[in-house]
Amino acid sequence: MNMSQATLTCNATGNPSPNVTIYKDEKLLKAGLKHVMVEFQPVTVNHTGWYTCEAFNVVGKVDKKTYLDVQYAPIVSITTGSTVNVWLGKVVQTKCQATGNPVPNVMWYKDDRIMSYTADLNINITSKKQIGIYQCVAWNIRGNTSREVLFNRTRFCPGVTKITNNMTDLTSPNLTLIWSKPDINGSPITSYYIRKQQIYKNGTKGLLECSGTTSPPTRKYFFVLSWGAKYQFYVVAKNGQGETNGQPKTFTVIEEPTIQTTTIAVKPFPTVAVAGGAGAFVFILFVICLVCCIRRKSTNQDIIPPPCRKQSNFNHSMLMDELSSSVSPTTPSERYQGHLSLNSRRNTQHQDEPFSEQVIYDNVAFVDKSVEGWEIPRNNVCIEKIIGKGAFCQVAKAFVTGLGTVAVKMIRGKGDQSSNRKDLLEEYKLLQHLGQHDNVILVLGGVTITDPVMVLFEYVPYGDLLGYLRRSRGLTDTYYSEPDNPSTSSLSSKQLLRFAREIADGMAFISSKKIIHRDLAARNVLVGQGETCKITDFGMARDVKHNDDIYRKKKKGRLPVKWTAYEALLYGFYSTQSDVWSYAIVLYEIFTIGGSPYPDIEHRHIAEKIYKGYRMPKPKHLDDEIYALMTECWRTSPDLRPSFESLRSTLKRLEKHEKEYVHMNDYEKDLYANLAEI
Repeated sequence: MNMSQATLTCNATGNPSPNVTIYKDEKLLKAGLKHVMVEFQPVTVNHTGWYTCEAFNVVGKVDKKTYLDVQYAPIVSITTGSTVNVWLGKVVQTKCQATGNPVPNVMWYKDDRIMSYTADLNINITSKKQIGIYQCVAWNIRGNTSREVLFNRTRFCPGVTKITNNMTDLTSPNLTLIWSKPDINGSPITSYYIRKQQIYKNGTKGLLECSGTTSPPTRKYFFVLSWGAKYQFYVVAKNGQGETNGQPKTFTVIEEPTIQTTTIAVKPFPTVAVAGGAGAFVFILFVICLVCCIRRKSTNQDIIPPPCRKQSNFNHSMLMDELSSSVSPTTPSERYQGHLSLNSRRNTQHQDEPFSEQVIYDNVAFVDKSVEGWEIPRNNVCIEKIIGKGAFCQVAKAFVTGLGTVAVKMIRGKGDQSSNRKDLLEEYKLLQHLGQHDNVILVLGGVTITDPVMVLFEYVPYGDLLGYLRRSRGLTDTYYSEPDNPSTSSLSSKQLLRFAREIADGMAFISSKKIIHRDLAARNVLVGQGETCKITDFGMARDVKHNDDIYRKKKKGRLPVKWTAYEALLYGFYSTQSDVWSYAIVLYEIFTIGGSPYPDIEHRHIAEKIYKGYRMPKPKHLDDEIYALMTECWRTSPDLRPSFESLRSTLKRLEKHEKEYVHMNDYEKDLYANLAEI
């Protein structure tokens, strides 16, 4: 009951008239003759419990029990209080303690997004987006109650670093750069690194170089510069919360000194003096002409900056080998016009070729003249390291002025790369027009006016999903080298289900834009901040807005056989429902923690097996409901397969259930140890 007052009445009859008492938990509340009444006003939680009415006389004794059920809305408190001090890298554990009758349901929210379906909230702070107000909501049939907790950031990126060298006009090419210690803002400095950029005589700037790193952090670094050159430096300070660019400072090295000689004419005889004077005049004239020629040649060379300068912080020559091998000299008549795509593959052997200083970088037409504001100046892109290589493209981690840390996709390989270049540009154009979604990789811009073409994406710290799953089992990621964050040592059923739902979310968005991905696989899903899945690699994607939602492959080419749908593999027809088939293969990869599809079947037999009706059996640790969803996606007729919107809704519903759909105790990793690549 739920009211402001309650009354318990105990009546008894007998001869002689009986005495009547009311007890609660063996404590006497009231006594009387034949009739007793107890009133509670107001009713509280403490009044809940069993009450005993007892009547007795000289003949005998009887009793009767009743239960008073006091229902009330939830009462909520948060174990950590209303404020928690946090910083990037901190793991926060708090709990929403809720009492009520009936027992309340509890959920955590942030910005109207569900963060936890239980009273426990465990957050690993890896992004600024995770900082702010979290709300605990508890509810039952009597009402709902909420409490808020503020995740208050107390540690930040370092302050701005200032270069303290007073002399900016250098009489020697040797420079010891010195800088001040910035504010640590609650988190100690872990390292500094220096960005250096040469400024040429015509005002253009050379490649932005990551020239040196000091770790443990010392505040000086030695450089050997070039005579007669001008440079701009700034120091980047880094701590556990991020990095901050310092104030730039420019240094100019004087022209290299020359040794001058003076000819003294000795006049023993007038004839010799005249001859000596004439000879000296001719010699001086020759020297002047020679100096003028050298200066003219030197000036012409300084007008156009070289393609690249050596960097001391990483193997820059190897990186330039990769970049140069992907560019062929072009003439104005051979300039490309196209779109963008980056199709990475794992199983290709690539032989690096030596970098040639003779490679000519010619101007090319911009990808899409209708899309302005996407072009990034090449000088703003500072490549730090290669983090992934595929058959046709490679991915680098880079720093871009104004954008911060990004991922850069570039062509790799040798010989004529016009086809791969065109694919990369086609993918770029498709992503420009696709729009933004939390579960689709975000394109930030590109360098397309000059070669080599670079496409800039948001940087994701965990690498690809396949590698992330395998690393959680202690295996090696064969594609992404040294992801910034290792994967969790063991993955829960809830995490795996969330991965599946987020990919369905992203594909529902992509399919709504009439785009067929055609290469959906765990290797083509990246794991970003907060372990959020992001679909990437649209190199094989096709826009079917004007083709009745179906694309037919007309040219021969390599296919990801294990992930390709029945109708595409056998007849070359693709639709969004073909992506649904591939999605179920991704589910197999997820729920086997990075297992290889069709582990016991050779590639050349897969098409025949599928044609005859074969489908992969259910892993024994997987719930029947999940496997039933997978088999629906593998229906022979595309029209009978569920849509991505339907899959998204189903998985969202399953996420809300307190049920283990992946029984990790029954998982046998040795059964999924076949890691053969596609």
